[in-house]
Amino acid sequence: MRHGIASAPWAGPSVRVPAVVVLLYGALCLALALFKAPAAIWNMGKIEGFKKLFGELGTQVFLGAWGAVGVALGVWLMVR
Repeated sequence: MRHGIASAPWAGPSVRVPAVVVLLYGALCLALALFKAPAAIWNMGKIEGFKKLFGELGTQVFLGAWGAVGVALGVWLMVR
């Protein structure tokens, strides 16, 4: 019997793929919050709406928090 993540019955591709997707989404949100890059995303209509609602700094904090949650959830899904 193998030990580790690969031997767990829930650790198949059906869990790892969403974990990686959530992890990458969280990383993109963090990059967007910290560096305001890529500019194409930072200047999208939806983000502009957030900037009007929360202000520039509030939008960065919101996206940073959302990104941190995404990264934490992705890591949790990979190691649980």
